[in-house]
Amino acid sequence: MPRVAHSFDDLIWEKSEDDWDKARLEFRRGKNVDGFATLIRTILQRNGKMHRTCGGGSFNATYRMLLDNEERREEVILRIPWPGIEFPSEKVPIEAATLCFISQNTSIPVPQLYYCGAANENPTGFGPFLIESYIKHDLSLSRALTTAECLEKDTMYILDPDVLTEDLIRAYKQLASYLLQLSKLEFPRIGSLMPIGDSQNQSIIHRPISTNMNNLVQLSNIPIALLPPEDTTYETSDEWYTALADMHMLQLVFQRNDIIDSPDDCRNKYVARVLFRRLAKQKKLSTFGFADDTWSSQALSSPAVLSTTKESLKSEEILQAPKRNGSFRLWCDDLRFGNVLVDKALRVKGVIDWEYTYAAPAQFVLDPPWWLIMQQPERHEKGIDEWIREYEPRLHTWLQCMEEVEVEEKEISRTFQQLEGITFKDGDIGSKKLETANLSSYMRQSWNKGRFWLNYAARNSWVFDYIYWRFLDERFFGDYKTNDDINNLWETRVDLLTHKERLAMELLVERKMEEKRLKNILDWAPEEAKQYLAQFLF
Repeated sequence: MPRVAHSFDDLIWEKSEDDWDKARLEFRRGKNVDGFATLIRTILQRNGKMHRTCGGGSFNATYRMLLDNEERREEVILRIPWPGIEFPSEKVPIEAATLCFISQNTSIPVPQLYYCGAANENPTGFGPFLIESYIKHDLSLSRALTTAECLEKDTMYILDPDVLTEDLIRAYKQLASYLLQLSKLEFPRIGSLMPIGDSQNQSIIHRPISTNMNNLVQLSNIPIALLPPEDTTYETSDEWYTALADMHMLQLVFQRNDIIDSPDDCRNKYVARVLFRRLAKQKKLSTFGFADDTWSSQALSSPAVLSTTKESLKSEEILQAPKRNGSFRLWCDDLRFGNVLVDKALRVKGVIDWEYTYAAPAQFVLDPPWWLIMQQPERHEKGIDEWIREYEPRLHTWLQCMEEVEVEEKEISRTFQQLEGITFKDGDIGSKKLETANLSSYMRQSWNKGRFWLNYAARNSWVFDYIYWRFLDERFFGDYKTNDDINNLWETRVDLLTHKERLAMELLVERKMEEKRLKNILDWAPEEAKQYLAQFLF
């Protein structure tokens, strides 16, 4: 079986780390802090006192300013993408539009947007920026529910195995309510929200921007010209699945270092990517694991659920797939416990960092969240099998919370309609038609039928190969043929490739082994990169 996750390009990573260190030094310089303070005062036309400490996370630097106000304490945050983060001129207005849309259409507590500024409005020279309200809180949900050892060592947070059940339920129910609200917001196309002129309205008029796209360019040096153009939006789920599959191929072809271990490892990766992309182009991935699935080995071999789950998570009657077009949902790549701000009683005070949010296939929001135990599957120190063992009991709790929230939401809606003299019919809330089944039912089946792994693999290039061969290939195409070496899984499916694809695979193996020997960085001209890619992507 391939490694769970391959590394980013180590040479590019080292360069990025150097740029990061330099950027943090620059952002801490007194003259620059003064410049940021002046920027806030000028934009808001308010005086205030700047906190001198530079904060932030992986993608943005942040500064807090206490505004002068005799009546109440009012603080704002200045957010500026770190130098080296990709697509800054896109992700800043996307986040601004997303904040406004969520604030206008849900009860999810998000920062109030004061101003979204372009790079040419920032006299400090550090690029586009946001000014938003500071949300008063005590800690993040990740800090609240992690272990004392993680806090002491300041390591990657994991869910405390001894967490109080009532604390976990309190957190889960609030987040389940937010996801339920987001699942009801429909969009006609796949893409990112952008402000429309100077109005308070937003529309899907821009390409989706994901964390995976940022990492492809920033940490693996993928030619940016090969990504979808800025004004690209998508009419169907199948188109976006295909675009994601194309990006997986970009990673394999253009990441020069630390992407393959051996010739057979390269073949494993090529075969997996070719077959996954073919299924996307054939409009099959969007129906996988649903009642509409008439093609996969899983669907054809037996009606029984193929699952590693406990009996308590068994599925109901198989549900229909979402519509292929015209009904997409907001998806946030960076939604996780670390971006949920709470008080000491674990009441959510705010949810932050919505920059990598876009209208996505409804299939994405029908999956249970990966962050129920904080860690990503590929980052568990004991491997994905142990991650599953820890995840499933928490998934059971999550589904119970989601079901309770769904019942409460329906009762509230029924009460409002009765008060307004509206005849209530099952399946209706106001003027919006509900899905036939509850979100909790879709999430349960997603886990049981493997859709969780399909969408996780589609969005994450560096863990794609392991997930494909471990959780998807046999569900797609049936049992492996006899193969004594699990590191040569490509041999079991190579007969599904065309003659042209097999020739391209051997050419790619030759090129990748040469790159492995040279160990260098190569920058591509756009047209040259397109011509090179055409040798492997048909």
